[in-house]
Amino acid sequence: MRQKGMMKMLALGLVLMSTPIASLAGRVEQQQAYQACAADVSGCTELYLGSASLTGTVPTEIALLTSLTRMAVDDNQLTGSLPTELALMPGLADMSVCDNAGLCGDVPAGVNLYSFYGYCAAGPTSGTLLGSPCQSPSPPPTAIPSPPPSPPPPALRMSTPLMATPTTGEHPLRDNWFRKRDLARQKAFPQYYSWLRKQAKKRAARNIGN
Repeated sequence: MRQKGMMKMLALGLVLMSTPIASLAGRVEQQQAYQACAADVSGCTELYLGSASLTGTVPTEIALLTSLTRMAVDDNQLTGSLPTELALMPGLADMSVCDNAGLCGDVPAGVNLYSFYGYCAAGPTSGTLLGSPCQSPSPPPTAIPSPPPSPPPPALRMSTPLMATPTTGEHPLRDNWFRKRDLARQKAFPQYYSWLRKQAKKRAARNIGN
């Protein structure tokens, strides 16, 4: 029985040795060693995926490998918490997860973290954040919309022309009111009245010439 187990481990080792290093990068479930175990659940007892440049999280589906007794995913870039489904693996005696700076949260009950093949000499959770709560990612900053442009000021409209009102002398009160209104307009619009006076002088000069 022991010889049979050694032969299976040797076969898994050959799979890893024949896999190019570049193809190891990626998620746990994309690795050939993991897929080989998934294809032979009852016969796969050890899974080693250390130093494989793995990213992402430890998948919950790994709990389907119910015959595993040892598993190592140390020295990668795994993030998130360990799935609680690991506690449902009755044969999993040891698991190595050190040197994954993004791993955080609690270790599932019943999971024994250890140093697989002498790794993790500084401790089973060294190089991780296990035991500390996982921080939820900060939401992206909300863009503040720019206020709509202010409408242009309304054009100035006059209900009556700014011309001086001629007086007749027959109605002194009315004539006095018109004079006060014209003086007020001249003070309010000096440039316009200056332009009117210039135009009047030009017309007078043309009339004299004719």
